[in-house]
Amino acid sequence: MAAAIDVARLLGDPEAAAAWGRSVGLAEPAGAARALAGIAQAGVPLDLLGSLVGRLTDLLPTVADPDRVLVSLERFVAAVRSPLATATLFERDPRALEILLGIFAASPHLGSLRRALISGNW
Repeated sequence: MAAAIDVARLLGDPEAAAAWGRSVGLAEPAGAARALAGIAQAGVPLDLLGSLVGRLTDLLPTVADPDRVLVSLERFVAAVRSPLATATLFERDPRALEILLGIFAASPHLGSLRRALISGNW
């Protein structure tokens, strides 16, 4: 498991977020600040965001196209009915996040269908 990460600093300092993005293998590390801010703005509190970022630190380097996977996760969290409950699930069941990231990595198409799947309009 990754060491504790100062999420407030990542949200407030684009350079720190970019450094984190580089450390997890993002091709465009500046996108890390946007993605993390989007997850926070969706309603994920800092403590749960910290837990999520810790897991992402471990998992993103293991997936194909971590940039796309992170953006898909941000969009997914923004689209779910309860981002708080979703982040809590990821904290309580770390395998759930790993599986979701694997789906996003394996299929860009499934990542783009997340809103239809969540809303039941499929």
